[in-house]
Amino acid sequence: MITNPDGVNQADISLSVRLDGFYLLENELSLYESIRVIENTSISRFNFDRRVVYATPSDRTYKISSDYGTKIQSLGKIDFPLGNATGIDGYLYYTGLMRTVQRVIDGYEPDSSTYSGQRAVGSTIEPLPPLIKTVSMILIITTRDGVNLNDITNDIKSTVISYVSALGVGEDVILSEIIKRVKSIIGVDAVTFSDPSPSLERIPVSENEKALTSPDLISLS
Repeated sequence: MITNPDGVNQADISLSVRLDGFYLLENELSLYESIRVIENTSISRFNFDRRVVYATPSDRTYKISSDYGTKIQSLGKIDFPLGNATGIDGYLYYTGLMRTVQRVIDGYEPDSSTYSGQRAVGSTIEPLPPLIKTVSMILIITTRDGVNLNDITNDIKSTVISYVSALGVGEDVILSEIIKRVKSIIGVDAVTFSDPSPSLERIPVSENEKALTSPDLISLS
């Protein structure tokens, strides 16, 4: 280290040179700081206790390394509170009936007179939507004279979908109900099932399932 604040001329001074380079050290009171976006991280292949951090922008990255004792700290700009709080899980938010159930259980502060909350203190209750049971079927349709099946296909599929969609959670799909509704369509003379078997009475649905079907799951012949 050379100190010469007065700029005094000196001669016959021998300076040693480090072969590994020339370094500038930041002042301890004015260390280098930078705001970066962490794009990705990966475990170092040379040291499994460390991670390689990929940050942008990439300029002046020579100042950011473990050799310099670089520290990464979150800015906390969103300023979320860190303490525990009782409320609705932000990742489980529902609409319709599920929202009503959620508010009845957890309470709903904007309308606390209607939704005061039923959950006991310290308990955790999460309402879950029913599991979806997809229902497929093959119907054999006999049409009346002069009626083309293609002309009433959309009506038949819409009727089946409306019936299945209206079923509640855990309600079985009753095949005779489908037959009755399809036969009421103008142009349909008879209806039988090819799949499921005509000998079956219903398609069973578990108590935590909701039956649903779609046009591509309904085949007509």
